[in-house]
Amino acid sequence: MALPAGLIKEKDLQQLPQITRTPEENEALMFYIRRLVNARDQRNQPNKYFDNLDYVTDYITNENAKNTYLRPKKNNAEVRVDVGTVEKKLEAIQNELLTMNLKHDVRAYDQDDLEIQELGEDMTDIITRTEQQEKAEDFWLEFTYELLSQRAVFIEELFIDAKLGKFKIQRAQKRLVSGLKMFLGDITIPAYRYNEQPCVVKVDRMDYDTAKTLYGDNPNFKKVKSGMPNLSNSNGEFIGSSYYFRFSQLLQNEVEVITYESLPDNERQIIINSVMMYGTKQEMEFPSYSIQMFITKSMAVDFAYGRPLTASAKVLNAISSETIRLLIRKFQQALEPPIGVPKGRLYSNRMWDPSAITQGVKKGDVERLIDHNGVTEGELAMYRLIEEKTTEFIGATNIAQGINSNKESSATEILTQMRQFVKQLGLSVAAIMRAKRDMAELRIYNILINYLDPTKRKVDEMTNEVQDLYRSFTLENVPIGGKSGKKIIKFTDKDLTPEGKEELYDYEEDQARKGNPLRIKFVNVKTLQRFPILWHVVVNNEEKEGTALDKVIFQERLNQGMAISQIAQIPLNGQKIISDYERTWKAKNWFQKQPQAQNPVQGEANSMMEELSNMEGSTGAQVSRGLKAANAPIPNTQTLGATA
Repeated sequence: MALPAGLIKEKDLQQLPQITRTPEENEALMFYIRRLVNARDQRNQPNKYFDNLDYVTDYITNENAKNTYLRPKKNNAEVRVDVGTVEKKLEAIQNELLTMNLKHDVRAYDQDDLEIQELGEDMTDIITRTEQQEKAEDFWLEFTYELLSQRAVFIEELFIDAKLGKFKIQRAQKRLVSGLKMFLGDITIPAYRYNEQPCVVKVDRMDYDTAKTLYGDNPNFKKVKSGMPNLSNSNGEFIGSSYYFRFSQLLQNEVEVITYESLPDNERQIIINSVMMYGTKQEMEFPSYSIQMFITKSMAVDFAYGRPLTASAKVLNAISSETIRLLIRKFQQALEPPIGVPKGRLYSNRMWDPSAITQGVKKGDVERLIDHNGVTEGELAMYRLIEEKTTEFIGATNIAQGINSNKESSATEILTQMRQFVKQLGLSVAAIMRAKRDMAELRIYNILINYLDPTKRKVDEMTNEVQDLYRSFTLENVPIGGKSGKKIIKFTDKDLTPEGKEELYDYEEDQARKGNPLRIKFVNVKTLQRFPILWHVVVNNEEKEGTALDKVIFQERLNQGMAISQIAQIPLNGQKIISDYERTWKAKNWFQKQPQAQNPVQGEANSMMEELSNMEGSTGAQVSRGLKAANAPIPNTQTLGATA
C-alpha cells in the first residue's frame, strides 16, 4: 500500500510492509478495522457488570476461583490458604448436570408448515451419529465446566479434515472457544438475541507454519508477513497507519488470524496480519453465526454477558478463605504467642521449641501480648454459617456432593432431594438445553452444506453405468418394533423403485427372523436440496440408564410393586421386570427366555411361508410377500425420509 507522498520520507517508506490493495480493498479493510477497534474497546474497558473490572481480569479471576488458585503471600506472616469451596461445589454441580440425558429431537416442516415426520427422525439420528464420531460427550464435559465458571461460553461449528491412520476423512466437529479470543460487535445486545449482533470476531495467535497449513491454499496468503511491522523510522518517529492493525503484540514467527462474521451483512472475512484472505466479499456459510454464545444467568436486558456461579459466590468464598486464614493465625498465636521482654534483652523465637534451653530467662521475664487461648466455638460457628451461605449461592447440596448425613435416607427422600437440587440449577439446565438445541440446528446446516456431495463413484454391475455414492450413517441399539436393533441411513440421488422397496422389505424381515432387527432408510439428496425445509429442534431430558440413581429408583419401584401385588392379589409381569432389570443394571441375557406356545393357525401359516420362501421361481416369492403384507403393509416412500 502506498502512503500519501510528502508525509513520509522515501527511505522510511521502504521500511513499511508493502501490501498492494485496490481502493475497494482499502475501504473494506478500514471498515473492518473500525469495527474491530470498537469491539475490542467495548469488551476491554472496566464495567460494573464485571464488578468494575475489565473482561480479561474478570475472566482470570473466575478461572482462579474454579481452580482454587493459591496466590502468593502478601507478607511472611500471612498463611497461604484457599478453602476451595467454589471448586468443590462446581464439581458436584457439574457431575449432577452430566447425569442428565438431554437429547435433541429434530422436526422437519415443508413450506406449507406440514411436518415431514420421517425426515425429522432421520435427521435426529444423523446428528446423533455425527456426535458419536466427534466424541461429543468429552466436549460437553468441558462446556459444562466453562458454563458454570465464566460469563459466557462460545462454541464453534466446524467441518474439519481428520486423520484415520493413513487415511483422511472429513467430519463435523464442535470446538470450545475461549472467551478471551471473542469480541462482540455490540455488547449491549443480550445473549438471547445473539444472532442480531452486527458482527462477531474471533482472534487466534499461532505460528506462521501452522497458519500456512490452514490457509496456505489461499492465493492472498503469500502476502502475509509474520511478526509485528516496523512502523517507526530510524529516529523512532511513528510512520505507520491503522492499516497494520493488531489486537496484541506478536512474536517474530507469529501471525494473528482474525475471523470476522457479520450476519446482517451476510459477510465473512479472515484477516491475517492485515491481509484479507477473501478480497472484499465472502458470504457466510450458515444462516446464523458459526460461533454461538451461551450464558447461565442474564444480568441486564441490555448486556450480553451473564453471571456465572463463580462470580455469584466469589465474595463469600473470599470471606471464607479470609476467615480460615484468621482462624489459623489465631491458632498459631495460641501455640506460639507473641511476647514482650524487658528493654535491652533479646531472645530467639526458638525458645518455644520442645526441649529448648534458654539462659537467663525466668518465667516472669516474658509476658504474653495476647489474651486468648485459640479459636472459640463461636468463631467456628461463624465459619460454618459462611459455608452454608456459599452453598446457597451455588446450589450444591450434600447429597449432590456425595456427603452422607447422620441418618440413612430412603430412595424416595434421595429422589426428592435430587429433584430439588435440579430445580435450584434451573438456569444452568436451561443454558445447557439452549446450547444443545442451537448447536443441533447448526449441525443440520453443516450436514446440508458438506455431507450431501458424492464421496466416490462406482460402476453398476447390472447397467454398467457410473453411479455416485453418498454417505451413510449406522446407528446401533435403535428401537425397532419393540426390540433393539441397527438402523442405517443412506443418502442417495434417486428414489427406490417399487421392486427395490419390496426387496428391501424382504431383507429386513429376513434379518428380523434371524434375531437381527434392522431398518434401512434412504434420503434423496436432490429432493432435499430442491425444496425449502424448515427445521425445528427441541431438547428433552430422557432417563439415563445405569446410573446409581436409576438403580435406586428401580429398587423402590420394585418394592412398591410387590406390595401392591400382594394387596391386590395380581401377579407382576415377570418379563417386564426382567427387561427393566437388564436395562438398569446392564445385565443382558441373565434370565433364560421361556418358550411361548404358538397359535396352531399362526404356526401353520408360518410353516407355509417358510416352504414358499424355499420354492424356486418368482411365484413363490410373490405369494410369500403377499402373506407377509397381510400382517404388515409395505411402507411407502413418498416423503423425503424414505422408509422400507
